[in-house]
Amino acid sequence: TGAAKDPVSAWAESLDAQREARTIESAWRDGSLATERLLRRFLERYPADPLARAMRLRLAWLRIQSRELEEAERLIQDAARTAAGVDLDTVQVLRASLLARRGQPAVALAHLREMGGRLVDVETRELWATEAVKVAFLAHSDDAAVTFMLAWRTVVADEDRVGLHERLQ
Repeated sequence: TGAAKDPVSAWAESLDAQREARTIESAWRDGSLATERLLRRFLERYPADPLARAMRLRLAWLRIQSRELEEAERLIQDAARTAAGVDLDTVQVLRASLLARRGQPAVALAHLREMGGRLVDVETRELWATEAVKVAFLAHSDDAAVTFMLAWRTVVADEDRVGLHERLQ
């Protein structure tokens, strides 16, 4: 994936952008239907902000869930150009998700296996574990599915386990 990149700021460049990002974080955690609108508004207002990369990745995740894979891929590529650290980990998880949804679940599963155990960000670990379970099922790998379900059980908070069956569909 190229040379290591310097760490990037987890803060917005302006107080207004930071406030808007916090609103998005809250909506994201709550599963608000307004999240996509908020993400798009942030990207329109602050396209070059350091937090725009993470916002693009969240929007890409929503596009993957909506099966709008071309837009998701474009957003992921945009974010990947400057991604480092947590954002780069998220890029890799989302790329594996795209592979699986494009009919390459075994390849996606191999990528997700490589990532296991090295993710430090809680949200990225939860995304990884959830996607790994889905991809293992798509790859018809029952043993991997069980392994990833156990990993999922350890990384996802109790309150976030509600609705598991719906998310795995």
